Amino acid sequence: MTATTNRNWPFQAPDSASELLKIIKEFPSFREFRCTCGSSSRSSPLDIYATCPNCLMKFKQRSFGGGPEVEDFFDAVLEWAGRADAREFARRRQRDIQNDPDFED
Repeated sequence: MTATTNRNWPFQAPDSASELLKIIKEFPSFREFRCTCGSSSRSSPLDIYATCPNCLMKFKQRSFGGGPEVEDFFDAVLEWAGRADAREFARRRQRDIQNDPDFED
């Protein structure tokens, strides 16, 4: 099974914070894949594994230990935001962003 995505392999760490922000803002909200059974579907771009809804075949869509991926940055932020001492701050910031009239959705 292969995943068809617009990924830049190998991921190269950006030279600046503004480059990283651009990469994150352009990150897709889903990953499309086509299974060897011929079925096409979507999965979360953050999931390490995806499962074909037709034949239930499971496949790896992220690498392990092959160097940093942009998904690793999301994992780190989500891990931080899920900590008990940061959870409320993260929720408050999400609300502020959603209520900001200049926020681009």
